[in-house]
Amino acid sequence: MAYHRRYSRPGTNRTPTCDKISEILGLADKLAGEYSFGGRADTLPPTPGLFVNGVGMILLPLVSEHAKKLIAKCRQSRDRPNIRWLQSDQVEMKNPSWQAGMEKLMKIIARGTGYMDISLHCVLNKLVVYGKGGHVLKHQDTE
Repeated sequence: MAYHRRYSRPGTNRTPTCDKISEILGLADKLAGEYSFGGRADTLPPTPGLFVNGVGMILLPLVSEHAKKLIAKCRQSRDRPNIRWLQSDQVEMKNPSWQAGMEKLMKIIARGTGYMDISLHCVLNKLVVYGKGGHVLKHQDTE
């Protein structure tokens, strides 16, 4: 996205406002952060200390015994039988390093997207459990 030419329709006079808008758009590439970036989340501990109300601590990687207990607690997706979910108020990350790691990650995200002056917060929406072959397409939610 590069707006280096000043825009005007044939037969019209440019106004100072149009010139200013054109100038600002010309700066977009220089000032904008990345729209998408990725990589390893080295700021996060390997185990979040996942605690589910009514189930207890859940070990990761998920073992069969805990998977069965977790699935019993979850709601089934309406349109995908092999996907289940649990609202965030039923889930807690008990490892104190998890929150510290998330705060560091938010700073990395703010810097990468160009929002250093805005306070970003990461909030868990829900815990999703995928059965064999289960997946959610990019930018879609199960419920």
